[in-house]
Order: sequence, then structure tokens, then C-alpha cells
Amino acid sequence: MPTANLPVIIADPAYRNRADRLTAELRIALNALNHRQMANWGVDAASMTGHLFVRRVMRLGQGIARLGRGTLAEAKDALEAARNGRLMEHSKQRSKAFVDTVKEISERASKQAAAFGAMVKDPEQLPEAVVTVLAALVSSGGLDGDGGIPDLDLQMGIGAHRSIFTHSIIAGSVVEGSLYAVATLVGLTHSHLPAVRDPLWDMIDRNRDRFLTAITAGMSAGLAYHLLIDGTLQPAAYHDLPIHMPLAGHEAILDANAAAEAADIPRKKDTFLQARDPKHGDT
Repeated sequence: MPTANLPVIIADPAYRNRADRLTAELRIALNALNHRQMANWGVDAASMTGHLFVRRVMRLGQGIARLGRGTLAEAKDALEAARNGRLMEHSKQRSKAFVDTVKEISERASKQAAAFGAMVKDPEQLPEAVVTVLAALVSSGGLDGDGGIPDLDLQMGIGAHRSIFTHSIIAGSVVEGSLYAVATLVGLTHSHLPAVRDPLWDMIDRNRDRFLTAITAGMSAGLAYHLLIDGTLQPAAYHDLPIHMPLAGHEAILDANAAAEAADIPRKKDTFLQARDPKHGDT
């Protein structure tokens, strides 16, 4: 269909199919973009994807460092206690500390659940809550942790199951970067839409950062859940790691990636506030 005829067709009262109208309006906006705008948008999207990956890598490194320091300190304390004949007392103290930690995590989870419950009850925030839950379910593959983003390696021709490219923070970075790219493209094209257009475009533009924050938070939660299930209840080795290690090492990598992805959830709002910044693709 020639681009020049699109405004005429959209204005035609007989043009009743909404999906066709949305497609035609989007084509008008995209055709109005120049090569420089599209190039800048592509560079920005790639740059943001890299930033998202580095952010996760830093979290992953921090988690591994904390685990290493904690394990070393525990070993030293246990050895010292054994030398002084206090190994039983030390074990009791560490058991109590473990119980206290579990209680603290449970209390934190209860507070988060309560906050989410309040979010669901608020009519203004209910749509975001629904988007978050749906994104978590889709990205995780469901409660059984089968399917979702990590298991795309079965469909992408990577070679075998449990690829490091889909069962790690790499997948979360790529998916979030792609969603960021969509968000900035919406902002970039919105000003080029016809003056008389479907109101859906304005609604999407007004709420894109809000809902993309929700969908990426859900995506990370679902991905972290799937990786945690794979690292604990459904252990299996990566097929494409460049080094050989026992199964316990593969499980540790899965768990560490799950923790890093989960730790990234609070950072979503900062990322997508940038999606409205002219420096990140809206011009």
C-alpha cells in the first residue's frame, strides 16, 4: 500500500478495522523518521543493553564476593572453635544465626507480599500488578519452572538444553534491553503519528514507562525463579561452559545468576525513567 495514500485511507469512514488502522498509522510514523534518528535509536538501545548487562555483572560479582568472604570466615571460625574445644558451642551459635536469618528473610518477604497485596487492591495500581504477575509467569514458564525465557534454548537452535546464554543474566539483559528499545521507539514515533489517530497511541505513550517498569520487574522475578528452580530442584549441567566443573559448580552458577537477576528488580524504575529522556531516543 503506498504511504502517500495512508492518511486518506485513515480518514475514510469505511476504514473500520482497528488493527489495520493502527498498522497504517504506525507506518506513517515510521516512514517519517529519518536515518539519523533511527541510527541514534539503535545505538542508544545497544548501549542500554550493555549497561543493563554490566549492572547485573556487578551484582553477580558482589554476591560471589560476599559468599566467598562468608565461607572463608565461617571456616576460620569453626577451625578456631575446634582448636579451643568450643566446636559444639560454635555450632549452636551458627545454627541460631541461620534461624535468625531465615526469620529476617521471611519477614521481608511478608512485607513485600503485603505491599503487593495493597497494590492489587488499589484500582490505580491493579493494571501494573497484573502485568507484573503475567510477565513473571511467562518468563518463568510457570510454577514448575519449565519453559519461559531460559528454555528458549530448546527452540533457538543453540544446540542443547541449559545454555549459559539463556540460563543466566545474559538473557535478562537482552530481554530488558529489547523492551527498553520498544519504549524509546514508541516515544520516537509518537510525535510523527497523524493528528487524528487511534487514542490507543496516546495511552501507550502516557503509560509506557509505568508498564514497562512493571513488565521488566515481572520478567526478572520470573527468570530468577526459573534459574533458582534449575539450580536446586532440577539440577543439570550447562552444556556450553568453557571450563569443566562438577555438577555442584553448575548449580552454584545458576543460583548466583538467580540472585543477581532478583537483585536487579529494584533498579527497573531508574532504567525506564530514562526512556522518556530525549538523550535516550525520544528525539
